Amino acid sequence: MATIQKTEDIEIRQLATAVSKKYSELYDKNDTLIKKITAFINYLNASLIKGQKFKDRK
Repeated sequence: MATIQKTEDIEIRQLATAVSKKYSELYDKNDTLIKKITAFINYLNASLIKGQKFKDRK
């Protein structure tokens, strides 16, 4: 019984590590995406060409 419990504990730790690593990867990708979207919005706001919705925006 103790061997089964020890094996389950190891598997849970491995799973938690894998989930943590995947979360970290997704967090990094999300951070990169936010930076790219922000840069694109800033570029559009600075552009001299305006769309219909923002043609009067300064």
